Amino acid sequence: MRLNSLVLAVLLSLVVAHIAVGQEASQATKKQNEVDEEKVELPVWRRYLEASMRDYTLDDPADPNAKFTLTDRPAFIHAEPLEGEERGLLYLWKDEDGRPVAAITGILMRFSEGDSSWHELHEFHSLWDVSIGMHDKGRNVWQPSEAGVTWEKFNVDSKVGKTERLRQLQMKKVARRFEAKMNYKDRGEWNLRMIDKPIYNYTYQNENKQSVSGGVFTFCRSTDPEVLLLIESRSKKDGEYEWFWTSACFSDGSSFLSLDGREVWSDDPPRFSANYKHASRFKNREFNFADVLKKIESEAKATGDTDAKSQDPVKSK
Repeated sequence: MRLNSLVLAVLLSLVVAHIAVGQEASQATKKQNEVDEEKVELPVWRRYLEASMRDYTLDDPADPNAKFTLTDRPAFIHAEPLEGEERGLLYLWKDEDGRPVAAITGILMRFSEGDSSWHELHEFHSLWDVSIGMHDKGRNVWQPSEAGVTWEKFNVDSKVGKTERLRQLQMKKVARRFEAKMNYKDRGEWNLRMIDKPIYNYTYQNENKQSVSGGVFTFCRSTDPEVLLLIESRSKKDGEYEWFWTSACFSDGSSFLSLDGREVWSDDPPRFSANYKHASRFKNREFNFADVLKKIESEAKATGDTDAKSQDPVKSK
């Protein structure tokens, strides 16, 4: 018995030592990953689009004190070419409480590989309940004259969770009740794929002292976002919560949204206008990206940024 106890003690000490070594290795790997992430080089196409998105400013014509800012990073990256070659970034504008005010996407495209001519398309959609205005380096480019979205209340079988974490988990489950599709009259119809994880989460207290938890979901064709779905849970005076949803078209095709199998929203046909909630514009047409690369390299040398390299803006992911 004494020998068995001794053997057991030795084995136990070996197990503890193995766990300790494993934890140290895990922590070292984590630190190494954090360092590696800091060194990750952004591809040139993304650097270019990120800078281009930040040329815009957003304001509320009725409230000169309102402050809107762009999310620090893209909320979503369109990383797979569908037609020709293209890459895109989707950003969200937000107010001081973190509420999404507008969505903006920038896309670089060329119609065939090896084509030296590139096109830069920007698309906007208001997510705000009043008029907003957007400027590109001071020049007005978009001023929707109506609310960007209309919120609808809907029922959920189970009670809304009392904690923020539970409500966020419920939100993902609730979002799965929605389905979206789109079509082009001459190219057929697609069932869109919902990205299960929201691209943006937010919480705030509204003017009615309601606690609000929200999330923005995307429905995609491949990885190209075509429909945005916003879901919120809002507190009531009795302490309970209720659910609301709204949607926005981010497509040049006809879009449709269903809840529990029943169509509840459509954008058919899609509309684009500088004074409408949904707009698009070519910021640059048929430009040579080689010239842009030279400019980026020149600026990088001036600032000592050695990560900027001559590379194909699309194939560099």
